[in-house]
Amino acid sequence: MPGLNGAAVLIANYHAPEEQNTEQIIQLLRKFGVTDIRLQRDVYNAELYFQLLSIASIGDLARMTQYKAAEEATRTAQLLTYPVLMAHDVAGFQEILVGIDQQQHLEYAAKLLKKYNRKFDANYTIPKANIVVGRVKDLREPSKKMSKSSPQGCLFLDDSADEIKSKLRKAVMTDEGRENLVFLYGEFVGGEVPESNLTLKDQLAEALLKKFTF
Repeated sequence: MPGLNGAAVLIANYHAPEEQNTEQIIQLLRKFGVTDIRLQRDVYNAELYFQLLSIASIGDLARMTQYKAAEEATRTAQLLTYPVLMAHDVAGFQEILVGIDQQQHLEYAAKLLKKYNRKFDANYTIPKANIVVGRVKDLREPSKKMSKSSPQGCLFLDDSADEIKSKLRKAVMTDEGRENLVFLYGEFVGGEVPESNLTLKDQLAEALLKKFTF
């Protein structure tokens, strides 16, 4: 997994606690050589979080792309304030390895922490984003990002071998869909990409199973 060796990794289980298998995530991170693993519940600072909430603008939060893109029924207070919790999580770090879909949230976190430092006479380091991977698309709807809200188009850590093979076999192979699998192939297999879509899917499935088997 590019960029993780030597990094401190936070398992942000307060964002979606009911959906995470924390021990499985820890095992996976250790497999990739990560030794500095932190649980959000162990580093949570209630005073910092609530002070950040007190200065966060609802207007700014409501303009976040992921919030606006969510179905109205899923626009919860937790989703709205997600960037504030992220600001809490990254306070004091110099550089954050982040996927491109989280770049806007991290930029807002930096803005909020600067405001916090001024208001509360603090000196938290303002983190900068280091984008480490491109955006992985939904296997069934490659115009959208891969997300747990679309389980048939998303690969999960606890998917069985049959589920991974089946999801990849059923991946939509429009130009955008193939580009998505080619990106994954480059990350996990490497070398010349097969012309055959079926071969591409099968080789990618084999590589993913080797990479993510505990």
